Amino acid sequence: MNPEFVEDAWAGLVCLPVIAVLLVAGIATGHTGGALVAASGAISVGFGSFQRFTRNKAAPMLLAALGMASSAVCGSLLGEIWPVLVVAAAVWGGVCGWALTFGMGLWWIALQWAIALFVAGAYPSGPLGALVRASLVLAGGALQFLVVVLVWKLQRLEPAGHALRVRTYLRYGRRQLHGSLGLIGYAMRAAAAAALCVTLSRSLKMPNGYWAPMTALLVLRPTLRETLSRGLARGVGTLVGAGVATLVAAWLRPGEYLTAALVVLFAWGAYAARRVHYAALTTSVTACIVFLLALFGLPELPNAVHRIFATLVGGAIALTLAGLTGSIALVRRERCVSR
Repeated sequence: MNPEFVEDAWAGLVCLPVIAVLLVAGIATGHTGGALVAASGAISVGFGSFQRFTRNKAAPMLLAALGMASSAVCGSLLGEIWPVLVVAAAVWGGVCGWALTFGMGLWWIALQWAIALFVAGAYPSGPLGALVRASLVLAGGALQFLVVVLVWKLQRLEPAGHALRVRTYLRYGRRQLHGSLGLIGYAMRAAAAAALCVTLSRSLKMPNGYWAPMTALLVLRPTLRETLSRGLARGVGTLVGAGVATLVAAWLRPGEYLTAALVVLFAWGAYAARRVHYAALTTSVTACIVFLLALFGLPELPNAVHRIFATLVGGAIALTLAGLTGSIALVRRERCVSR
């Protein structure tokens, strides 16, 4: 068996209790909407437990939770004025693309911020609603953070007194900036992809349209080959995950508690498949989200179809931008050779 799968499967078990408790509490109290938002924060922060960008293992979880809450406020407030949301999407997308300069760890953190903006923008509200959403995201993320760090301490996986070396990381950041000029174009493509996806999803009034910009940022890579590979894997994973969720729902006819159990099961599957294959990861994430939204009263099949369509739109935009950039670069090289 793949040792990375086994390692991540065991590590992922640590993240499941918080997700389960939040969902059960929401069902028992009749607040499934709030439980969905809090559990989403917990699931994302759980993925942060696998990320690294400094010597502090807990830093990605903490930064993701704080950034997601802040982005949720911005998205909720800007969602009513979607041209402004488009500008915000471009900024968040550009930051996400630029963060790749500093490695996959920081890119993942910036991605969570962008996703929180896109999702909150799809459910706009006033200041009070924005604060409630941000509080739920932060509460779910903070609870996950505390439980994971506590388990690490008990297992002695995190040395006592281990602190984030800010100066060291800032020095590293300054060095990286000198070599990041090649990724400026990638950051601009990420900004354009996010803006185009939000514009298109709002213009077409796509249900669950936030999956389009989310997919674009997940799929888009600095090269066309990488983008094509990610796009194909995500498309296959989304189709399989949606199909699995639909078949399981038709077979089991799950009630609320069984649906919550399926959310936890597929969340664990996503954690375990994180390094196995991107298509396997996407399959588990898709099924997890389909059942999570089912708790909110959205039927599995329509929700799966909406997600597939939005995913295809986001992937197509990412591939188009990557293809155009590759074509322009090829023309420029040919002109330089001809000279």
